Parts: sequence; C-alpha cells; structure tokens
Amino acid sequence: MLGLPHDRVIVADSDPGWPVRFGEEERALRGVVGSIALDIQHVGSTSVAGLAAKPVSDIVIAVATFEAGKACVGPI
Repeated sequence: MLGLPHDRVIVADSDPGWPVRFGEEERALRGVVGSIALDIQHVGSTSVAGLAAKPVSDIVIAVATFEAGKACVGPI
C-alpha cells in the first residue's frame, strides 16, 4: 500500500529500511524524469536516523524552472 490508511495517523519506530526504500524510489524517479531533476532528496522525519515517524517517505525533486517541474508530473 502506498501511504497510510485514511483517517489514521501511525507513528512507527525508526526503521533502517527507510533510507533503502528512498534509494529505490530515487532510482525509479531518476529513471522517469532523467536530467530534468537537478537533485532528489529524502526529507522529513523518515530521513532522520533514529527518529520515530509516520512511515511515509517525503521526497523533494529540485528543478531549474517551473516548466521543468511541470514536465515531471506526467512521467511520475
């Protein structure tokens, strides 16, 4: 399942697999947006080692222009 169940907030103990799963998502995103992405970062609470968090990875994609960002939407 992607995300969390509707109407629930779940806080989980830190999971060493979170950075691994981010790496998988980053590779998949780079595969579809290519050089449009200047940078892809894992942000938010799951990116902090040892911190309990909602088990949802927040990902930010940096682009040069608004138009470049719009070009990412379809492929993603």
